[in-house]
Amino acid sequence: MYLSFLKHRRINTSKKILVAPLNWGLGHATRCIPIINALIENGFEPIIASDGNALKLLQLEFPNIKNWELPSYNIQYSNKGKWLKWKLLWQLPHFFKTMKAEHRLTQEIIQNENIAGIISDNRFGVWNKSVPSVYITHQLTVLSGFTTFLTTFFH
Repeated sequence: MYLSFLKHRRINTSKKILVAPLNWGLGHATRCIPIINALIENGFEPIIASDGNALKLLQLEFPNIKNWELPSYNIQYSNKGKWLKWKLLWQLPHFFKTMKAEHRLTQEIIQNENIAGIISDNRFGVWNKSVPSVYITHQLTVLSGFTTFLTTFFH
């Protein structure tokens, strides 16, 4: 089920799949655990890429799987809800800089590991035109008030 997108496409013979969950809480990493298990069961070799606690959790869960550390977004939230959007908006330059660095590192990982496909869980910079790249998310419409159109566009 998870891997149908790879089984029906011609991919290189390495069968290495980059799995990259976002580190904004552990939900993204825990959602990737059954995906990584399914990859292993179907003869693929997962390579993990993340940062912070998400990476630590996956390293504990899969100690024998190779992993890479990606740059951290280090997003900070406001203590007061009314300032949340402004606090996030203030961090946009850092967000885009991190996304660009993440994308550059993804290219390096693809070349060094001979990656055949990518599964990115909410990591905007983890994709590549030369290999099948899948973006998974739990928010198709990101409700953010008057900026919903913009936040949804990114997803």
